[in-house]
Parts: sequence; C-alpha cells; structure tokens
Amino acid sequence: MLDIKKWSLVNLAEVTDIIVSNVDKKTIINEKSVKLCNYMDVFKNRYITNSLNFMKATASEHEIHTYALRKGDVIFTKDSETAKDIAVCSFIEEDIKDLICGYHLVIARPKS
Repeated sequence: MLDIKKWSLVNLAEVTDIIVSNVDKKTIINEKSVKLCNYMDVFKNRYITNSLNFMKATASEHEIHTYALRKGDVIFTKDSETAKDIAVCSFIEEDIKDLICGYHLVIARPKS
C-alpha cells in the first residue's frame, strides 16, 4: 500500500511543463498531414493509444514541434459546457507518429 503521508505536495507546474494547444481541425494546403487528438478522444479514453481512430488534419511545422504528443504526457480538457467536464485527463501510453494535441486541451509534460 502507498503511504501518501510521505509524498510532497507540489504545484503541477513545478513538475510538468504546461502547454495549451490552439491547433484547430482545419486542413490547409502546404501544411503537413497529422493525426489530431481531440477533446472527445480525451473525454472518452483514459489512455491514448495507437488503436484509436484519430481525426486527420494539417498543422504547421511550429504547431507540430510545439504540440506533438509524447509517451508519458497527460492531456486535460481545459474548458467545457459544465464544470464537471473540465480537467478530464488521459495518459499518452505510447509514442504515436504524427499525433498532435488539438484545441480545448492542455498538455502536462513531465519536466526532465
């Protein structure tokens, strides 16, 4: 059994980098094709794996570099129509080629 009395209490921002995504669902000519992890992917799945059917979209090189999801990331819903649907989270269980974080989501990436 875990002894949580020995755990340190820290702010999430102390142990993770917080990255707020603004990548939309649009497809734009001359941008690279990507898989988009959207709000409902997070809302309906505690674990994000390659077995999910991700939406196809495009993104700029900057968006790909900034919002590419990595194994070990945790993604949260950042807003919703109801308060209980805010901060629903999913764990990125594996590296998934060309998967980026979509709009209305926040990445919490463990600091190295």
